[in-house]
Amino acid sequence: LHRLEGEGIVKTVARYTSTHGFGLAEALQLAQRLGELPEKVVLWGVEVGSLAGAGDLSPAVREALPGLIEGVVGEVSPG
Repeated sequence: LHRLEGEGIVKTVARYTSTHGFGLAEALQLAQRLGELPEKVVLWGVEVGSLAGAGDLSPAVREALPGLIEGVVGEVSPG
């Protein structure tokens, strides 16, 4: 389970691009250059250990989901 914020997002995801050569890091950098990047950006995600058997959640991912949900709800809940 990962929580990334601000520059940590770009530094972490910069090495991953989509099949089109334009990934999350590039999208965030473009938004910043255009003056459209929100003041605060937080990325929550679950790291996939293996893509074997794509389509079904692995036990590790399934076990991480409650923490992911709790983290996101805590992030967006007022107070």
